[in-house]
Amino acid sequence: MKSPFLQLFSLILLGQINSIAQNLVQNNSFENGNSHWQSEGANMERHHQSILKVKPPQGVYYAELASDNGYKLFQTLHTEINKMYEVSFYTQARPNVEARESHFIFSVNNTLNTKIKPSLGIWEKYTYVVKANSDTMTIAFEDTYYGAKGIGAMVDWVSVVPRYNDGFISIFDEITLEGWNVYNTKADTDKNYWTVENGTITCNTIGDKNHDAVWLFYEENLDDFELKIKFQIYKSSPGNSGLQLRSAYNPETGNINGPQIDIHPPGPFRTGLLYDESDDYNRWLYPNRPDHKLTPEDANNTSTSFYADESPAWNELHIICNGTHIKSILNGTVVTDFDGSGILDDIIHKAQGVGMSGKIALQVHGQNEILIRFKDIQLKKL
Repeated sequence: MKSPFLQLFSLILLGQINSIAQNLVQNNSFENGNSHWQSEGANMERHHQSILKVKPPQGVYYAELASDNGYKLFQTLHTEINKMYEVSFYTQARPNVEARESHFIFSVNNTLNTKIKPSLGIWEKYTYVVKANSDTMTIAFEDTYYGAKGIGAMVDWVSVVPRYNDGFISIFDEITLEGWNVYNTKADTDKNYWTVENGTITCNTIGDKNHDAVWLFYEENLDDFELKIKFQIYKSSPGNSGLQLRSAYNPETGNINGPQIDIHPPGPFRTGLLYDESDDYNRWLYPNRPDHKLTPEDANNTSTSFYADESPAWNELHIICNGTHIKSILNGTVVTDFDGSGILDDIIHKAQGVGMSGKIALQVHGQNEILIRFKDIQLKKL
């Protein structure tokens, strides 16, 4: 992922950024014709994914920067003076033409600009941080090579969002699973359950129960941290998922050890509660139950989960792991508030290297059919 960082009138290095905020760009993935966008030198070119057999990162349409002399595609937004904004977009070189046909200039407020040379065959995300020096901000894409008429780079998913310095960083780049790895038994090695689709991590096992648990691990060992993640579930999805915390995979058994925040589409009363997958535990920690069995009365879960066909279509899960304390907040409601002193730090968890430190992982439960999506995965170390 290319991430040059700039500030209007002066370049600045800012590190990674938080992008959970409302996008100010209208028609940001060109699904609604040319609405909200303006062009100079030629009309805006908008293509369906079927034209060049190129699937855009969001939706089914993208814009192509025409190579007519003086062509520019731009949009002007209302901003707050002196506020910081994250500006990003995806781009890819047009296939079957000279590379320079896809070179273009990206600018903000026509003051600072940078030349972009997109790669062929992959959507790359470019990210900038800018400081607004007026109450409007114009973002623009200008073709720089006037070769074949109407030919240029492909652009999609343009975003401008306020930046908040709250210490969270994104751990999913919306294009690849870089930094993440799939763990599974040998029998499930060739099953491609975990993929990236339209900027989301998607797990789809619908129609296939013939598998053990398959995990997607974020490959960094963590102790105290906060995690924010959005997930989307479906009424037609009968299976179970979850989010492992401070956990570890055992390649000899194909099992996992460590606590898990449950996500259970067919029974949302379980979602957000804390289960322990560790050997010699395998029971609910919050609420405190002796085994895997749980009733709605046991759960006493007052949160609300939303399905994909409801509004909002996405659920927001906030998890805090601090010492022996684990807390989960689902769509603004506290679901788990667990003090694991004497449990998470006991001899069993220490022997397995979990409970107080370990990795996070997304789960598809063994022999389960599920369709679930995750996005906006933000991590802050405490």
